[in-house]
Amino acid sequence: MKVYLVQHGQAKHEDDGAGRPLTAKGVEETAAMAKIFAASGLVSIDIIFHSDKQRAKETAGIFAAALHPAKGLRELDGIGPTDDVEHGIRTITSVNGNCMLVGHLPHLSNTVSKLVLGDEDTKIAAFTNSGVICLEKKEYDSSWYIVPALSF
Repeated sequence: MKVYLVQHGQAKHEDDGAGRPLTAKGVEETAAMAKIFAASGLVSIDIIFHSDKQRAKETAGIFAAALHPAKGLRELDGIGPTDDVEHGIRTITSVNGNCMLVGHLPHLSNTVSKLVLGDEDTKIAAFTNSGVICLEKKEYDSSWYIVPALSF
């Protein structure tokens, strides 16, 4: 099982209002990343989860348009920037297959740390806007590992 964690694309400044949609650069960079993933033919996503925030919805939609997840997109409560990681972890670990989680910092970083180390306070992952980090749960020991987002 693989989980692709994506920080939303570059969003407008908080003062711009309108739920902080993506900037033109955010749309462009997210579309480029999604295109790379789709063109590789190496990434299979069954479902994409995203937070209720506009910037995450837009980012997830761009990835979904490129990757065509079989179970589509789903808004997920409890994965906002400062939410507890447990709800998101329960959801992604219950998926039978590969999924993508589109969200925010520090939630994504905390999720990686909790899954890999069992301690969300020890930071081990650095995200960038529209960037993807992949975690894989190994069947032989049920542990989570950070793995390349794209590899043969």
